[in-house]
Amino acid sequence: MYTAKLISIIIAILSAFWLWTDQGYEPLIVCLASISTLASISIISNKKCESNGSIDNNSISLNSKTKINDSWQNILTKASENLIIFGGDISWIERDKDAIKKLFDKKTSVKVQVLCRRAEHENKEILSNLKNNLKQLIFSGAQTKFYVEQRSKETKIRGLISDPKLDYGEGLIISKISKKNIDRGTGLPGDEKNYEYLATHLFKTKINNNIKIYYELFQKIWETALIGIVLEEKKEYTTADYHKWLQYIPEYKDLREDDISLKTIQICNLFSLCHVVKTYKFPFTSSLIDAYQTQQLTLFSPCEVVSSTKPEKTILLPPILEQHDANIVIIDGMHRLYYSYFYKKINKVNCLVIKSKKKLPSEIIPLNHVRVRTEKAQNRKDCFTSFNPKLFRQIDILDSKLIIK
Repeated sequence: MYTAKLISIIIAILSAFWLWTDQGYEPLIVCLASISTLASISIISNKKCESNGSIDNNSISLNSKTKINDSWQNILTKASENLIIFGGDISWIERDKDAIKKLFDKKTSVKVQVLCRRAEHENKEILSNLKNNLKQLIFSGAQTKFYVEQRSKETKIRGLISDPKLDYGEGLIISKISKKNIDRGTGLPGDEKNYEYLATHLFKTKINNNIKIYYELFQKIWETALIGIVLEEKKEYTTADYHKWLQYIPEYKDLREDDISLKTIQICNLFSLCHVVKTYKFPFTSSLIDAYQTQQLTLFSPCEVVSSTKPEKTILLPPILEQHDANIVIIDGMHRLYYSYFYKKINKVNCLVIKSKKKLPSEIIPLNHVRVRTEKAQNRKDCFTSFNPKLFRQIDILDSKLIIK
């Protein structure tokens, strides 16, 4: 019986890997569907088992939320090397955020990775709940990435695995089944009045490879998942605010407030100083654009941003452009603008435009002459024509100035 289960698991996982090669961010939907095969074998087929009755020597069946929660927290707190979590709307974070933080206080800090749904909902109050959950998760120290999953009444599989590379690794695979047609994606904890909870607690043994299979699948999906980013639009920022921040840049020290404006710009009309964009920046750029779109914000309005790559809350300014007579030149935000136009087919976005007569650090080219580069340039001069470093705008100075403390 165990052999049949393992074969079914392997077939499901391999099917997910096969589909993954062509599905971009969607594979986790396939993954969860494949994991449902395991769930139907190791969870749903055991619905008639006694509560906490043994399924086999490698797992235990659980069928109450209280017992599932106890098992979840037991696995979470015992993690000593790695903890991975297949999450949904992270409704458990208020309860478990302190336990996650404590994992980083151990002598050897635990690596915590969480795959969860994006903050996406047409109801603004629910969207706020989802975003708050994600912020708490990121602030807890967990590395966070997003997958795409539609809210529905269908069974969804969640779970966590601790220390999959060690001899004593454990896992918990959970299914949460709606008893009626309700919105599952509210960001608030569910209860047994509205859901049926079933789970399998897995134990790692010499002959049980389930935990390793789940771990390897998780890591494969992690490679291309969206980076966890949460945005809050800040419409209250004024020209005076932009002027204050921009003056930290030496080249803009004499900038006047009247020279700055927030405008909707057509990307196709822009010029670039740099000849190339770098593909290594695309994962964050694409995740940022997705966050703007799914969290119902205008591209690229000023925002407060919380990111899994930089847990501090920071101010994200729109791309910065300079207007030189009839030409509008990209100074900062090149990858946001390039990716929006050439990969997402978006042309109109918000930008900060500065009227300037200062000399530019290089010659300009039309944006459609910019090329994609896979490797990082060894020398900044390789990316420009007639480059003069003394005229280069030191935009990086803003990084430390825009952290919200």
